[in-house]
Amino acid sequence: MKNFQIKIFIYFLGIFINFNILISRDDIDTLSNSDFIEFLNFLYQSKDIQVNNNYLNFAYGYSNLFSKYNFQEKLSRGYNLKVEYGFLRISPTDDNLISYLASEGAYLGNISSHLKPKSWKNEGLLFDAWTFGFNYKNGYGYNLNDDFQIFLLHYGSVDWKKIDFETFSSNETINKNLLAYNRDFRFGTSYESEIRAIISNLLMLQFIYSESHLFRRHLFGLWSVSAIGELMLQRGIDILSAELIESIPHFQPILNLAIKTFLSVIIYKQRQRNSYFPFNSESPLRFENIRLSVGISF
Repeated sequence: MKNFQIKIFIYFLGIFINFNILISRDDIDTLSNSDFIEFLNFLYQSKDIQVNNNYLNFAYGYSNLFSKYNFQEKLSRGYNLKVEYGFLRISPTDDNLISYLASEGAYLGNISSHLKPKSWKNEGLLFDAWTFGFNYKNGYGYNLNDDFQIFLLHYGSVDWKKIDFETFSSNETINKNLLAYNRDFRFGTSYESEIRAIISNLLMLQFIYSESHLFRRHLFGLWSVSAIGELMLQRGIDILSAELIESIPHFQPILNLAIKTFLSVIIYKQRQRNSYFPFNSESPLRFENIRLSVGISF
């Protein structure tokens, strides 16, 4: 119980410190309405938008599954195909070299032992999973010329997956854990770190690493507290990043992605044992994904 209380204290201390960073501009004691409105305008880019487009992405890659239920070594590698549609905005910053991108999207995908050439051999138990979800993505990038930009983006999403395990183990304990996820939609969350090249405001090429957690049971109250804490920390980084443009502008896109990814890695590392960290809870089923993507902005 004492360790649990310490975890709660550390988690919300981080949120409290981050909140103080959020309200600390020129005067730490005051936050005017104009400051708050200015932040909302920046975050959601309600003005000075250079590009305001729809987008459509197609991605392919592979997924490795892990869990604390002792069956990860029994599963074959998954191969994933993903289609994503959404809206993106690109806006200038005070530095002509740097632009800001934000987007919201929805996706549908399949993760399967079979989405591969026949010459690639499967090792382990076979499965097939359908997945869909909704995401928010943002970050900064470099304007290399009028027709070429590179963005470094971070992404958070809520997901649902329905897994069909096609083969089972001779170990009944493993089978019992497999059946806890089998053939029902389960709720989860994901984060992504992405490098995106945009050519002529039309063609998009992306390299993506992501980690997804699928919960055995969805406990909305515990998940809400955990998710709100993570959201406050990530949005706090958005505000800090805007301030960094003035002091270290050319490195700001790299630092923004590095800090956000580091924070996600720490939080998701804790959630590998407790799905709703900082609360004691069951371990999730974890997917590590690497994908290449091509898309269009229109």
